[in-house]
Amino acid sequence: MKGACTATRTCFEDYLVRRLEPAERRAVRDHLDICTECWSAWNAYRWDRAADSVLLAELRTYLEETGQPYTPARDSSRELAATWNTTGPTTDDRTAFFRKSEAYLYNLVVWHASGNRPPYVAEASLLLAQHKIKNITEVGSGIGSDTLALTALGHAVTPIDYDSPSTQFARWRQRRAEIPDVVHQPGAPLGGPAPEALWIIDTLDHIPNPEEQLGSLLAASRIVVAEAQQPARAHGSHGYYIRRTPDEVNRIFASYGLAPASASPAVSVWWKSGSARWTAFDT
Repeated sequence: MKGACTATRTCFEDYLVRRLEPAERRAVRDHLDICTECWSAWNAYRWDRAADSVLLAELRTYLEETGQPYTPARDSSRELAATWNTTGPTTDDRTAFFRKSEAYLYNLVVWHASGNRPPYVAEASLLLAQHKIKNITEVGSGIGSDTLALTALGHAVTPIDYDSPSTQFARWRQRRAEIPDVVHQPGAPLGGPAPEALWIIDTLDHIPNPEEQLGSLLAASRIVVAEAQQPARAHGSHGYYIRRTPDEVNRIFASYGLAPASASPAVSVWWKSGSARWTAFDT
């Protein structure tokens, strides 16, 4: 934004769809963290961008059917940060923050519906098909968008997440899509076939102890798909993220025989020795 106090719509669009170079993107992120005027404009912009989306229409219908109010253009991101800064640091159970949060439901919806969220499923679909992945366990399934998209591609998906306003919405969406409206609680017995792939998008940085909470799934899976690992992943002012470097993530997965594989701009992949050679992202 070159020091200007109000960002242009062009800047917002480039920022939203990740057309900016990393240094430029960090500069915008840093500015939005400190400039209330620009943040308010950005929040309005992304809700305007989401206005005609199917997902936002689904949220409105869901809230209407369940008798809940709809809050247009809710500044859910700042609301989440403020709530965490008030209660999070003194709360031992981090998951309670997300289990109760209606603001997180709104935040996930606008992230998806505005086009701000990277195209994780689209970029991993070739890899999953190439290696004939059928059974996928999804940890941190949230509002269910990846569950629905992966199911539509023919995968058998087992979603896992805590009961919350977000997963209640996800189950409503699953019923509408005529698939089982089941979201498993973390740690509960899953039953069924062992996972071939673990799908854990934008969830690693919410998990305090991955070895304890993911160990059995990492041991069973031959493929892990997560968001692209970056040396300094920016989270803005949100204090509820647990920041880990790519090396730290690699060390955790290596203890379960998982090694880094080729990656696309949106996702990173780990695989176990003896699995087929990875070629999906080769150029």
